[in-house]
Amino acid sequence: MFRKQDFKKLDLLGSGKKHTKIYKVQHIPTNKIYALKEIEAKNLEKLNEYKEEAVQLSKVQNLPNIIKFYGYYFYETMYNTFRLGIVTEYMDHNWNLENLYRKKKKMNHYWSEEELRTFLFSLISTCSALQQRGICHRDIKPANLFMLPNGEAKLIDFGESKDYVYDIGDADKETYTMATIRGTPQYLSPILWKAHVIDGNSRYAKHNIYKSDVFSAGLVVYQLASLKEVTGFNNRTPENDGEELV
Repeated sequence: MFRKQDFKKLDLLGSGKKHTKIYKVQHIPTNKIYALKEIEAKNLEKLNEYKEEAVQLSKVQNLPNIIKFYGYYFYETMYNTFRLGIVTEYMDHNWNLENLYRKKKKMNHYWSEEELRTFLFSLISTCSALQQRGICHRDIKPANLFMLPNGEAKLIDFGESKDYVYDIGDADKETYTMATIRGTPQYLSPILWKAHVIDGNSRYAKHNIYKSDVFSAGLVVYQLASLKEVTGFNNRTPENDGEELV
């Protein structure tokens, strides 16, 4: 059982939406190093919503290419808000895929075909394993991936993930569902991009959420192989039917 006072913050690793900050921390009772994701929640409803990330992580801890989750805590602040802390393994940010990509691009140094194949296989295998457990990630992008020393992918940040189960063996069953639009714009699938940007719907779209994960994974691998940004590749129109990806 973790408590706020059990941790000493060593370094701020990043910050993002939902009033989120990620720290490198030391667990004082054991001296172990972890990553701590702190999320500010305005009320109990939001706190319970954000706690779903911990629930999702707990479901996939037997998968080798998912960040290790160790527990969470929450408390009420003096401002009548709540703060949630999610404790995971600490990953060296030199191995973060976004950082690696920027370095490779700057040096014009490409990954080899074998390196790309190893990474792609591990990433798609992870997507498949998540689907078999009824979970889709919904925010696959370089910043949410690490490339391990053995070349395989490790997926982090399940803050946008969602449960959805259907019978894969039933070809007649509807595999599209009305779901909230989540993810980073340039890595959205074409259906989500159209709904979010062109149609101006910022909340919901009917789509196969697992296929959207696979599309995002494909964009990531294309970005690594080409050392080019993928902004606009999901903007599918009659004039631009994805030919930039060919």
